[in-house]
Amino acid sequence: MSDPYTRRRRLALIIAGASALLLGVWLYSGHFPEFYSHPVPVRHRDLLFVVHRGVLLHQNDAVSYLMSVDPQTLQLRSRTLYYEPLACGDSPDALLGFFGTTWRPLPQDSKLEKLDQEWPVLAAARDGDDVWLYGVRERSIVARRLRDRAAGLPVQVAAAGADVERIVASGAVVAWKEKDRPDIRAFRRAGDHFEELPDFPTGDAAMWTVVQAGPRTLALYRRAGREWQWSTLALHIRCCASCGLPPPPERWTFADPFQLLARRVTGLGACAEGDRVRIVLARLTAIQFATVPLATLTPDPEAALVPVRLAPGWKRIMALLLPSVLVFFSVSLVYLGFVLVRERLRALRAGTSAASGPRGVPYAAALERVVAYVIDQMILTPAAFVAVDLAGLQAEGKDLSDPALLGIVATFWALGALYFTAQEAFGGQTIGKRIVGIRVVAAARGRAGPGRVAARNLLRLVDPYNVCLLVDLVLILVTRRRQRLGDLLAGTVVVQVDVVEAPK
Repeated sequence: MSDPYTRRRRLALIIAGASALLLGVWLYSGHFPEFYSHPVPVRHRDLLFVVHRGVLLHQNDAVSYLMSVDPQTLQLRSRTLYYEPLACGDSPDALLGFFGTTWRPLPQDSKLEKLDQEWPVLAAARDGDDVWLYGVRERSIVARRLRDRAAGLPVQVAAAGADVERIVASGAVVAWKEKDRPDIRAFRRAGDHFEELPDFPTGDAAMWTVVQAGPRTLALYRRAGREWQWSTLALHIRCCASCGLPPPPERWTFADPFQLLARRVTGLGACAEGDRVRIVLARLTAIQFATVPLATLTPDPEAALVPVRLAPGWKRIMALLLPSVLVFFSVSLVYLGFVLVRERLRALRAGTSAASGPRGVPYAAALERVVAYVIDQMILTPAAFVAVDLAGLQAEGKDLSDPALLGIVATFWALGALYFTAQEAFGGQTIGKRIVGIRVVAAARGRAGPGRVAARNLLRLVDPYNVCLLVDLVLILVTRRRQRLGDLLAGTVVVQVDVVEAPK
């Protein structure tokens, strides 16, 4: 058998070389991971335009995109990046983009025109030959008419009782949701003033939108992560009581192709499109479309969410692999340096034996255990995210008072305990430990039984290893047997196995 450090150095060089190659290809191609949210559709002439937000991995702030799609084939025609927040409205002769207190026709790159106002435009919608602009000024919702490139005087729609989270405009209707309020407020324009519509109760809706479709005003929303199903997605629907028409069904259900690591809904939008309602759904890494006929307000039996291809499949895969490539690249270089230093020290201390465990096998060094743990986490973390995604757990809060957050923490802990316990109980090695060449054994008798392994890993509940990693690292460095807290309590040690063991 070859020298263990020679084999580890070879492995580190292979990983470092492969990671550097992938990283170079990725940097050359420039395909950064991108996450989508907040879609707002606008039908203009023969194209469907969608304004949405995007977050790139190498940027801290969200950016705005304007993409045009063929409404029949859902083929992407164009996609333009705007670093400024963008609101979009349809006028009789052009599509208009509003950037704070300025605007210009889209998508051509014309000169920005200034609006004489202090409040930014947050939503815009065409009503007849006019485009109405909406925003917030001094805790009130205000509106302004734009006709023939001239803006009228601001009109107060209503006072907002709390901070406004989002404003949506469709036709003559403007709607918004206030912070910590369980319903959507809506007003309809009547002449030069606005009349209040009945509130739309949405409860704990995470995503919502309002669309005017003929005489109806519809509110669509999705509850916060408690309605996940394997192959379908459901949206709740409410209709204003003032139209006098029969109420629509309470839910719309669409066939939903499984989106790996992207089932989380990050935005919902809708617009009227002839005799149908067009729905746009943003997922973490995808944007999907569906339609519902206005005559029945019931999706067709074969209705499905259809994703639009924003980039070729191989480019998306490259972008999603970037985090793993970066971690592999960093860890492999650190491990390579560690191996080279160990080899140098080993040559200088020839003849001096290291601390040994059962049967004279050396204890695993601290960095060996850290590298093995990082490799295991690179395998475990994506699996845990998939499990959380399949369970439909979406935490809206940031503290342990949110039951969904407790469920996410419990899922990560349970999968981690199962991952380490199941593998170490039958051979003493996880995948990471096998790659590095270390093994969990009992401190006295060599092999650790299932009981000791279970105790060692169940103690991660009080020794989470991520939070107390520094404490564990100090214990490994200062204890004679290089044991962390779980090892001390379970009576186990971690040893090297890249040596030829004496036959029994």
